[in-house]
Amino acid sequence: MEETIRISARNLGEVRKKDFCPRCFWLARRFPLNEDHPFHSPMPGLVSTLDSYIKRVMETTFNQRGRLPSWLVEALGDLPVVTFLKPKTWEAPWEDAVLIGRADALWELEDRALFIADYKAAKLTESQEDLFPLYEAQLKAYAYLAERNGKQVRGLALIYMEPQDYKEEPSRLLELCEERMTMYFRCVVKRVEGWSREEVEGWIRQTRDILRQPKPPAGREGCPGCARLEAWLRDLMGAMGKAMP
Repeated sequence: MEETIRISARNLGEVRKKDFCPRCFWLARRFPLNEDHPFHSPMPGLVSTLDSYIKRVMETTFNQRGRLPSWLVEALGDLPVVTFLKPKTWEAPWEDAVLIGRADALWELEDRALFIADYKAAKLTESQEDLFPLYEAQLKAYAYLAERNGKQVRGLALIYMEPQDYKEEPSRLLELCEERMTMYFRCVVKRVEGWSREEVEGWIRQTRDILRQPKPPAGREGCPGCARLEAWLRDLMGAMGKAMP
């Protein structure tokens, strides 16, 4: 009996990217680099610290004041949020695969349905727009997981916290940072509209079929990842005095 394949919501998003390469995806999933590999160099935990801070601001504001922050309401619209739920990891079996995922935010509305959101500490630039298919698929996967776990979903959104650099306003920058180093953010909301079970299950099938292959599938034509990998292998084999197979 074949082993059940566990597929994350992010995996579905990766498959939806414009520059998706089946070969790179297969290799990254089959041979993941863990943090304890010999060449690992720890990075500062600023991203995870900022992510935790954003979530804490949202939760604390709701718990203390019974509402979302005013700047979020202004960007998102007046949602009838009644409960701030603690996100948990959901699972949903599908044929010989299991989809797993956990959203950043789950808000219960007056009709008991959920509004699901993901936070992004980044400016909504062209490069972020290129990543939209990834984030969109993730949110739709969360909606699928929620409904498979007995919930109804009323809305999906990406909430961008854009760092403000005040390049055009040096006096404002100096004013903000006179007493202490300070960074301000602007909230921008991008809604994700429409989703279906059939759509998400199609992505699960596509992802499952790639990962079930016993050998790496063909790569995307002109994929820079494949080119870098082949160059690295060529250099490695050459250093070891061996020829590429």
